[in-house]
Amino acid sequence: MFANKIINSSRTASVRILTTLLNESENVRNTFQEKEILSKLSNSDKALAHEIISGTIRWLLKIDWIILQRYKGDFNSAPLIVKNSLRIAIYQILFLDKIPQSAAVNESVEIIKQYHSLSVSKLVNAVLRDILRNLNSVTYPDEKSDLPLALSVKYSHPRWMVRRWLKRFSVDEVIQIMEANNERPKISIRVNPIITSTENFLDLISRTKIHLSNGYFLKDNFYSEKLSSIESNTLFKKGFFTIQDEGSALCSKLSQAKPGMRVIDLCSAPGGKALNIAGQMNNKGEIIAVDIYENKLIKITQAALRLGVKIIEPVLGDAKSIDIHNADIVFVDAPCSGLGVIRKKQDIKWMRTSNQINELVVLQSEILENAKNLVKPNGHLIYSTCTIEQQENHEIIKKFLEINSNFSIENANNFLPNEVVSNNGFLETYSHKHKIDGTFGVRLRKHD
Repeated sequence: MFANKIINSSRTASVRILTTLLNESENVRNTFQEKEILSKLSNSDKALAHEIISGTIRWLLKIDWIILQRYKGDFNSAPLIVKNSLRIAIYQILFLDKIPQSAAVNESVEIIKQYHSLSVSKLVNAVLRDILRNLNSVTYPDEKSDLPLALSVKYSHPRWMVRRWLKRFSVDEVIQIMEANNERPKISIRVNPIITSTENFLDLISRTKIHLSNGYFLKDNFYSEKLSSIESNTLFKKGFFTIQDEGSALCSKLSQAKPGMRVIDLCSAPGGKALNIAGQMNNKGEIIAVDIYENKLIKITQAALRLGVKIIEPVLGDAKSIDIHNADIVFVDAPCSGLGVIRKKQDIKWMRTSNQINELVVLQSEILENAKNLVKPNGHLIYSTCTIEQQENHEIIKKFLEINSNFSIENANNFLPNEVVSNNGFLETYSHKHKIDGTFGVRLRKHD
């Protein structure tokens, strides 16, 4: 579709990348191609493209609702480039005050002219002009007749997800969850203790134009409202810090790994928790980083090299069946629905289905059943996810303990701030309550 076409604007780049993001699975997505597309843009155009892409995905359902009221024909069957050209124009019109509405419309029409006939570009132009004329008369679903649909459209979340949450939370809290998911997250960084101290890092960063605010729960985590071109940042390249959300860092801390221990990280990619644990171990001991995808293990190795981590051994293997020498700590950061990190990964809303959660629960249980065999007597099994779904968290652990009486929960209160620990002794955070990713973690001790 896009072969030999020149990328001459942020909007063209946005349409191309959106078409990839909304059409391909997470495992086959070509992130290198996305970076290559953006690299052809100026810094200002690159920033605008990022804004348009993330914003359009964030508000996709609301945008489509508006388009459907004025689109003549079957919008669902329209070519993706037509859909996405319309979508980015509506996003700019609704949410970007500094962009002239005429510019948003004209650019989308010009994009269509590159790839389709004149009649298609006229269709796009007519739809957008019609929407502009009738923007104040758009009708939305009525909350009294269909509350899940009304909330779904208003806050741009899938209807099945809203229904699921309404069974568990009050209406007000469901709204708070969705509002938090729609916020632009700050960039969370973690100081790397292998290279520097927190005090030294803060001294170095104070000499730059980068402003940081303190983490909410951990002293070596900080936040930046805007940290552009991270990969070219000198301190980043030298390994002084890395990107890791506090929720993820809290999971790592739950391991309580000590120097000299042997740790198995069964679902290691992208490696953030293993790299954090290496710092807790003062780079002394052994961390076996297991993942089923070789290309992801390569990225962990590259990150370890940048951060000065020397104790991670990447191992290609399936967490459900791998059989290796037992460890003091086995960490299972399980594949999950990711419904706790929607604010950072907006496309999760549109990639997930309720059936996938059921399938993931089976996979999570299989991994745990194998992981228990890799724990030394009196060792620990850490289970964590980045989802807020009890089916993948509480229920998984309850079932595991019912059939594995030689494991018991160690209260996370002993290791983590009280504010992030549930009554059950689990690490449990929510974006709307804690301002960090939605995270779950439990520390289990093996008694034989």
